[in-house]
Formats: sequence, structure tokens, C-alpha cells
Amino acid sequence: MQATAALGIYVMVPLTRGDWGYLAATASPSCYNAVDPDYAGSGQPGNVGTNLLSSAKQIVDQFSAYDNTLMFVVANEIEQLDHNGYSAYPCVKALTRDIHRHQKTRSLRKIPLIYSDKDQGSPDRTIVAKYLSCEVESEDDVVDAFGLNVYSWCDPSYHEGSQNFQYSPYQSIMTDFAFMSSPTLLTEFGCNVGTYQWTCPYKGGRTWPQVKYIMNDMSNLLSGAVAFEFSMENNEYGLALTPGFVDGQPELRLTDSYYALQRQFETHPAASGGPVMKSRPSCPSDSETRSLQQRHAVQTVADWNTLPPPPPSA
Repeated sequence: MQATAALGIYVMVPLTRGDWGYLAATASPSCYNAVDPDYAGSGQPGNVGTNLLSSAKQIVDQFSAYDNTLMFVVANEIEQLDHNGYSAYPCVKALTRDIHRHQKTRSLRKIPLIYSDKDQGSPDRTIVAKYLSCEVESEDDVVDAFGLNVYSWCDPSYHEGSQNFQYSPYQSIMTDFAFMSSPTLLTEFGCNVGTYQWTCPYKGGRTWPQVKYIMNDMSNLLSGAVAFEFSMENNEYGLALTPGFVDGQPELRLTDSYYALQRQFETHPAASGGPVMKSRPSCPSDSETRSLQQRHAVQTVADWNTLPPPPPSA
């Protein structure tokens, strides 16, 4: 963290982990109170909520000490882990509630909590955003910011959108999220298929035409955007080949796509002003949340109006 601070980099720190401290993609309340007989492959039983919350609290305690901790990501794309994740959103709010209360109890710096959602399209993305931004029990269960992971500017059929915002897939985001009361970010953007696909060895690629519209046309909605991602992995979204990614490569190599993004940011700085915060939205109706879950064929339809209590001994 000190090294990133020296470079002027602010960090969004995830509170959930892939092994110990994961958020289960199961129906609420089991995603916050179930006992897994073989927790994280340990051969020992473990309460998923207890381990999640205790792990998240430790992360908050440690990273709150750094001035360049920008946000804590309370969860990311829970429905991507399993389609039953569509019934786990009450557990996202429960974790949000319990971390907010932990911050208050420990008198920690109030670092915002954000949820990053897959761009599910309408109406699902709107229902999820309203739910996580509304009060169910109290203001403690409301996320401080909402993130959308957007890759809709990948399709070559949207190429005209690079010249005219009203024809781009981002126009519907402006319409769907006009109600937002919390800071809204694109927590991931930048597709690498179709028009923006690499040619070997990582030549060409993304040209980032959407940056112009993120910085200008969307400035009344967005508080920020994060290009995905810096380090090259097997998914080939990376902007840089870190040492060792290619056998015999000792140095950092920046791709054409990195320099294209740099040029876009230099050409299109953020517009002055910013989003106007509105009053907190009402929660989606019971019929809306149940219909969303049923459309995705979850095994158990959860009651989003009831949050699971804090897990024991966390």
C-alpha cells in the first residue's frame, strides 16, 4: 500500500475472498448462517457468515490505516458465482450493515463500501441497484456507492456509438440509473473482443472510444470509472505484460491498448461539476424481487425484505 501511495494510486480493497471468508452464492439467510461441513476444503465445519464477517473485519481493520484506501468492495458479481446468487442479495446488505457498524464501533475512518454488479441489463440491474441503495432495516445496510461492470461497448454493431452517444449502449445506463442517490461508478469497463481484439503479440486491441462519453455525457451520473485491467492474465484483458508473464521476459511491457487509453484520458479530462445526489430510492417491490429470482431459476426464492442477523462469534 505504501508503494502504491508513492505512485499516487488509490486502492479499492475487496472484503470477500475466494477461499476463507467467501460470500456464499446461496439463498438468504443460508448465505450468512449456514454451516459448511467442509469449509473451504479444510476438512472442518465452518459457519459461512462467521468466517466471512470475521475475515472482512480484519481486512477493514488493516486497510483503514492507509490513506490511499479508497473504498472497500463489499462483494462483486455474486450472481456470477452461481445463478442462486440472485437470492443472496440480502446477505450483501447484511454484510454491509455489519461492516458499517464495525466501523462505528471501532471509530475507524469511514471508508465507503461499494458493491460491484455485473451489467445485467434492464430491468435486473435497476432492481439490484435500488435494493442495495435503499433502507431495509436502517441506513447501515445501504451501500455507500454502487458499481457496474460494463462490457457492452464490445459489440461491433455498436460501432456507431463511438461517434454518437445516443446510439451507444451507455445511453440506456443513463436512463436506468437516473434515480441513483449514491455515487455510481463503472467498476470495470473495456471489452477485448470483436473490433477491439488483439493481434499477436498483443498488438492493436482496444481504442477506448467510450472514454469521451464517460467523461462528458455521463458526468451527471458517474463519479468514476475503472478500466479493466492493468496486469495481463489468461483472459487477455491486461494493459501491461508484467515480468514473467511471457517466458524470459524480465521487464514490464506496456501494450498498444495501454497507450490508447492514456491518449483518451489526456484528450478527454473529466468534465467540471459532477452528479447531483438525490434522495434515497424506495426499495423494489416484493413482486419485482421475486420475479427477478424466478427469471433466473434460483433453487429457493429469498425474501429480500428480511436480512439475516449477524452471525455468531464474528
